[in-house]
Amino acid sequence: MTKQRPRGPRDPMRVDLSDNDEVLYWVRELGCTPGELGRAVREVGSLADRVRHYLERQKPPANDPTI
Repeated sequence: MTKQRPRGPRDPMRVDLSDNDEVLYWVRELGCTPGELGRAVREVGSLADRVRHYLERQKPPANDPTI
């Protein structure tokens, strides 16, 4: 019988781009695309809090008329 992996990341403090299941988890968790996630990790490193903060700063404000 195969052992199933838990649904979340192995290390919830870090984003692991080398594991497709974790990339899918973080994309859903952070509301971004895989490309945006990769760019964020390249810019600020793999700590999840830093990645989250980076992605939040990249989103335009909800009332931005240029959208």
